[in-house]
Amino acid sequence: MRAVALFSCVSAIEAFRSRHKAKESGWTTISDKTHGACAENMQHMKQDPVGFPLMCSGDASNVKILATASGSMNAKMWVKVDGEEMGERAWPVFGGTRIMETTVSSLSKGVHIVHYRSRGNIKFDKLEIVGGGSSCSLEVAPNFARDLSSYTLNGFDVLNRLFGENTSFDSFKKQQLSFASDTMGTTDDGSINSNTVAEGFWKWLYMYSQNSAPQDPWGKKPLDLWDEAKEYPPSNISLGFMPRHAGENMQVYEACNTLSNLAFHEAAIWMSCKGWPFDREEIASLVSAFNGLAAGSSFLHACACDTGGRADTFTMDWLMLQSYQSLVKQVVENAGDRLSTTERDAILYFGHNIGAATDVAKDMTRLMEGKYDHAYWNETMRSFDIPAYELPIAGVISFVLWGLQGKFPVPGLASLLENIINGLISLFGVNDADFIVNVYMPAMRKALSFSNICYEAVSPVLDHTLSFIVTFFEALIFQGKVVPVPEWIRSAVRFLDQLGFTSDRRNVMHPTWDYYNGKNCRLRSDHATWHEKAAQGLLHFLEVAEQYRINANC
Repeated sequence: MRAVALFSCVSAIEAFRSRHKAKESGWTTISDKTHGACAENMQHMKQDPVGFPLMCSGDASNVKILATASGSMNAKMWVKVDGEEMGERAWPVFGGTRIMETTVSSLSKGVHIVHYRSRGNIKFDKLEIVGGGSSCSLEVAPNFARDLSSYTLNGFDVLNRLFGENTSFDSFKKQQLSFASDTMGTTDDGSINSNTVAEGFWKWLYMYSQNSAPQDPWGKKPLDLWDEAKEYPPSNISLGFMPRHAGENMQVYEACNTLSNLAFHEAAIWMSCKGWPFDREEIASLVSAFNGLAAGSSFLHACACDTGGRADTFTMDWLMLQSYQSLVKQVVENAGDRLSTTERDAILYFGHNIGAATDVAKDMTRLMEGKYDHAYWNETMRSFDIPAYELPIAGVISFVLWGLQGKFPVPGLASLLENIINGLISLFGVNDADFIVNVYMPAMRKALSFSNICYEAVSPVLDHTLSFIVTFFEALIFQGKVVPVPEWIRSAVRFLDQLGFTSDRRNVMHPTWDYYNGKNCRLRSDHATWHEKAAQGLLHFLEVAEQYRINANC
């Protein structure tokens, strides 16, 4: 009992000192359950590290980083600032709350990453950063007040009224999305800007609802949508909550399927706080693509038109290509000039004339920085020679199959993955199937021969790959489309279910957004579940990419 009392006393003294230091400093910013973009991520640090984006308006000085956490049984926590190891702290066997203090003499203007990882039983309660000079923030982006009137954030208030409840969308969630997009979704030079991309796609949706192209009218083909459009009448909502749209209304053909796409915005926030080892352009492209997909897929389900359909598939193609290229980047670099140009291009671009997905992000940022022009935007979006998203899906499963040859701990698992690859190939057109079998796979196997996945990475790679597969395959079964699901997909899901793999087995994201403003959309539309599951599956995909970036050189 004396030991416990002593630990409590020391903890109280540390907390007092920290509060006193905060009062003396020029600025303070915090992240906890109700503050900061990473408020939800930090509640789950037992499973995953957290990388807190910190935005400084100028040069900050005498910065103190105070992490309050409770732990026990010799738990330990480590901290890095902008990739540099800054120390560690252990917790006593009998437990207690401690403050881990890190000092940084100065931070330059721009975005910095404060990264924590832990071992053992740690509960992260609060991150407080104090300092002098120019202020830094874990919470609010500089343009947040302006962005509240944007098509993106203000549009949430419009969509939140789809089922009649006269309430605006959660302001804290808006703040988190704005901050994640301004920090991790935007490069220092602004060549990739996630806010610009999201705003462009959402603006396109709302503007097109009022003035659609004659050859592709709003509501052109609702019967080509999912069961929701067949079983329920369209919803009508007022756009009067947005500037410049007083007196205007919008028809939404699939309300639940539109709202469920907000899961991709929430996924953009979660991935912004993961601290993944991708470079700034890759991260910004991923955040932009997630935000673009949220709006692009909403476009399809709201309009039942071809323009929305391509906005949906294009953003998915972009997101999958970026995720896939982030997966294979280190393996291709390890192979170097031992790969021919043809082999390298086959691995990276699947035979398409597309280049780096980060360049797609830059092109989309430039496009949507300009004045809204449906014809020009539509023509530009359709001009990209980008591989359909099914190709990167086949690519990542092939990579895992060949990269982990001989390391499968479960009988029948290698055969399952081979059957899945063959099943996916059978869905492709003749040209794509021939390319995958005779060009892509030989090049991929050659590249992997110069890399070796580390032993400690085998389990997380398998775990996230199988979670990715089952999430997407369950989603295909759930989505309720008329096209029947092939038996090999159902067999794969049954096999993985026997191993204990279901899409809810290990979520990367722990959702807190109320996409539907209280409406039970899962009861109304199976396809709404598809969007939620797809957001989780895409994050699993990126967890696999992380392992190949940091553990491919053993």
